[in-house]
Amino acid sequence: MDLTKFLAKKTKRIRHKIVKIIAPHIYETQLILLDLISATPRPMIVIVRSHFKHTNLVGAEIGVFEGDNALSILRILPMKTLYLIDPYFTYYVKDNINKRIGLEAYNIAKEKLSKFPQIKFIIKTSDEACKDIHESLDFLYIDGNHTYEYVKRDIANYYPLIKSGGLIGGHDYTKDFKGVWKLSKKEISFIEKGFANVEYTNKFSLKKRIYKLLWEYNIFKKENYIDESSAVKRLFLWETGLHLVAEKPWFGVGTGDVKNCFADELIKEKSSLSEDHLRAHNQFISIAIAFGIPGFLWFLFAIFYPFIKKHSYDFLFMIFFISYLSSMLWEDSLETQIGVTIFAFFYPFYLFMNPYLNKKLP
Repeated sequence: MDLTKFLAKKTKRIRHKIVKIIAPHIYETQLILLDLISATPRPMIVIVRSHFKHTNLVGAEIGVFEGDNALSILRILPMKTLYLIDPYFTYYVKDNINKRIGLEAYNIAKEKLSKFPQIKFIIKTSDEACKDIHESLDFLYIDGNHTYEYVKRDIANYYPLIKSGGLIGGHDYTKDFKGVWKLSKKEISFIEKGFANVEYTNKFSLKKRIYKLLWEYNIFKKENYIDESSAVKRLFLWETGLHLVAEKPWFGVGTGDVKNCFADELIKEKSSLSEDHLRAHNQFISIAIAFGIPGFLWFLFAIFYPFIKKHSYDFLFMIFFISYLSSMLWEDSLETQIGVTIFAFFYPFYLFMNPYLNKKLP
């Protein structure tokens, strides 16, 4: 620190007192301006207000300090819950001798925000605090440790908590903060196009699909919400179907009661899919629900035994058989008229007729 900055820092309080005595109107004007500045919402808050059309927002702020920004959030946004995350460690700041630190800052924030029942203080580091939030967030405001590694960890830790269409933002974006500055032009273009995760930038990636599946499953566990196009939807329906099989494993519920029993089970589990009149989306599970485990085993015997007994491994038959078995894993293929018709026609045709037609005539 050079001499000018050192003197300015050391004489700040006495200079303010002198101005207050000899020019009180200037001092009061300065206080009014400071109040106006603190009352002006930060850009991230303005973006959140314009982005969300609904009320009862759930958000979190990392780095609360004395609660000025939290107060702005609560005044401007229709909050249901605002998680305030700060460990309130006692630390020393070189450039600002007036900064209150540790629990003193917490007491100021607590008093400042006491009129708002929506707040929930979590006096832990952001790494630990994410484990104490058991609901999804509409937005996350990052204003904690500004170094690259800490910002990166905050994004990684809290991203799974953000709702689909939610926002992550923060404060103090300048060229001096590497957490944002290290983004390349290509990465920034992906962000502008709405890519929420670096894995989504890969067109063909198994890791991308697995990550998305785990994210959807996490949302389902926290909110019991399942997207219509979600693979988790099928996993949940399979799980529900297996519950029904476990309840009546020997004789099943009967073919006529599968739909009603499935609907009752979804209602019992308080699922968001209870009004969609769905089934297991898996033919094998549907058979087990209807006929029990013995009936399921007989079904497997009935479709596998003919071609095993005949020792027929015709290419076209195997292609059809494997394809249809695959469809049974994802759909109730034999529960529709067209599904039964296709299987009943092509299974015996390829098994019995096709080898005969391909046989060379003398």
